[in-house]
Amino acid sequence: MGNYAEALDSFDRAIALQPNDTAAWVFRAVMLIHLEQYSEALESCDRAIAISPDYSEAWTFRGVALHRLGRYQEAYASYDRAVGQDYLSPKARIRRWLKQQFESLRQAWVNR
Repeated sequence: MGNYAEALDSFDRAIALQPNDTAAWVFRAVMLIHLEQYSEALESCDRAIAISPDYSEAWTFRGVALHRLGRYQEAYASYDRAVGQDYLSPKARIRRWLKQQFESLRQAWVNR
């Protein structure tokens, strides 16, 4: 975990120098997810989205943070938004797969 904490410190310093750096906010969120600090990761994603609403990675990792917090409907909506932003990329294919997996789980829960 030490490397994630060190990386988080680096991204915090980068953000202090350039607070509107969308990628730095997203990478900060990724480090926080690795450190299991999901609420803070969600806040970082929301900051990134406030700066760049069409930044698909911010929406993807927002979905991950929400999923880890057990907020599945909101996670689904974030994954959906990420797919819509970047539909043809390889990452979007993964996001669509995640979205399909989530939908399958949701249906199984409803039909139990």
